[in-house]
Amino acid sequence: MHRALLIPDVQAYLFANIKDDKQTGQCTLAMLARTCSVLSETSLDALWSDLDILWPLARCIYMANTTPLSDESTPEANNNSEPDLSVFYKYAHRVHTLDISQQWTYLRPHNGSRSRYDVMDDFFALIYYAIPSPILPNLRQLIWTPEMSLNLLHHLLNPHLRSLEIYRSTQESTLFALNKLPRLCPEITSLRLHIPPWDGYPEPESLVQSYISRVICCWEKLEELDCNPTIREDVLLLCGLPSLRILRLEITHKSVANLPSHSLTFPSLHTLQFKSDSLKTAIALMGAIKSSLKSVTIDAFVFLYSSELIEVLLHLLSRDASRYGLQYLSMNFPGPYIMGPDSVNVSDILRPLFLCELRILRLAMNLQLTLGDDGLCMMAAAWPRLEKLELIDPRPHALVSSPLLIPGLDHPNQPPQPPLPMPPAGSIQATQPQLPQPPVQVNTNSPFESPISTEFHSPVFRVGPGLHATTFHGLISLLELCPRLHYFDLNIDASKLDCLQGDKPGGGVCNRLVKRAKLIDSPVGDPEVVARILLDILPELDSLAGENALSLDPPHDVAYQGWIAVHQIMVASKHATNRAQA
Repeated sequence: MHRALLIPDVQAYLFANIKDDKQTGQCTLAMLARTCSVLSETSLDALWSDLDILWPLARCIYMANTTPLSDESTPEANNNSEPDLSVFYKYAHRVHTLDISQQWTYLRPHNGSRSRYDVMDDFFALIYYAIPSPILPNLRQLIWTPEMSLNLLHHLLNPHLRSLEIYRSTQESTLFALNKLPRLCPEITSLRLHIPPWDGYPEPESLVQSYISRVICCWEKLEELDCNPTIREDVLLLCGLPSLRILRLEITHKSVANLPSHSLTFPSLHTLQFKSDSLKTAIALMGAIKSSLKSVTIDAFVFLYSSELIEVLLHLLSRDASRYGLQYLSMNFPGPYIMGPDSVNVSDILRPLFLCELRILRLAMNLQLTLGDDGLCMMAAAWPRLEKLELIDPRPHALVSSPLLIPGLDHPNQPPQPPLPMPPAGSIQATQPQLPQPPVQVNTNSPFESPISTEFHSPVFRVGPGLHATTFHGLISLLELCPRLHYFDLNIDASKLDCLQGDKPGGGVCNRLVKRAKLIDSPVGDPEVVARILLDILPELDSLAGENALSLDPPHDVAYQGWIAVHQIMVASKHATNRAQA
């Protein structure tokens, strides 16, 4: 958590860190004196530029206007004095970003204990003395908290504001307050506005949602919009934003039902991201959009797999993509173990996209995905500019607890260590985790809390083949046909090492852009041979556990002992090479 500090606090921290040694202390003091005389204003600007709590601002009021009473003074006389706002004004104009959406989660020390930051208490400290609005005259980005009424927003809005986020506001005054916002901050270019349906409004839902969309369209300079339209008319109104470039939506079938084909035209739109309650909803939206999209991200809750629906969706994506050049595609189809065929061939379902110029592809499905070397070669030949490829089967198989950091796997600069023993057989459980069940009917109040996100309360890892049948032969072809590739998440069957012996198993194919890759989910053969292959074709490879190996989100499979050995051999070889060159 970032804390803006007053000048006495900064001085106290600095002097506390100066050593007692006279020579070192004098040198440090001299450097501090020269630095502070030049950078005092710049340093304060940096300290106060971004705030994620209101307390530092409220503290300026508390410290300057809370004085102990002397024997001669009385509370009445003290209250009649003019407030001292000089300290507040010294810092308020430096604040450019204010995010109070999570202030309730922070704790602050109080008399040796920890107490919660009260966002309402701190906010009322700012308006107690009727400080002229806007309280923060140079604020550029504001993220509001759902705990506070939108009626209080006018104290912070100013003509310079460029980004505004309002999430899950359900007070009865919401509609009244929304009507005032465009006039107070007309230059907004980035807006996140999620107003869930609520029974407290006296008007019908259709009128309420139409009203919200009309308020959104008052910001004619909007370039980025994140909202949750609940009826078809809401979505159609958004076409009145001529400068919109990035659109993020949360939709249900009711939002897009019966939209005519090509009825949604956004002349400047290049990025579309949306969450939907079904594949049919996603198809309805994509069928209505007519824009030159460069980037598409789809999160669609899927319970019953249908190859026909997937094919329709991909054909809609590729309909104009070959002409406008779709470059980024991410499709995440979560669900409680999608019912369907035992396995799905990746290259077959992606065939409609072969005419696109994809550079980044991410596909995650709760299905058994298969991809052979021939299929991978076809995909690589179709997308020669591919930079990132992720084909993820997120279904847990057998689960095993694992430490957050796997020694020797995510730290390429550490010396080689002996292989770790495999976990005992009794520690691997065959039970499946409890994932969310599909809703019987769509919950329009919060349609995405259950189906779209899956929480893992403890680190668990898959043990199983997942996406299979790709070998090093297919990977070598991928690297050869896609020279710009810098990351991949594939389950390479590293136990099939035929015709990959010798000093140059890659046949001259070498990619120095890939520094991290996801390989640890798949079986591995001879660690010496596998390490030699990887050193030949991916000499800069450091991590075998993927981009998010340290955060483990989403959870990664347990690293087999063979992959740990592979990594240790690679590290030892690189250390030996560096010592020889030195």
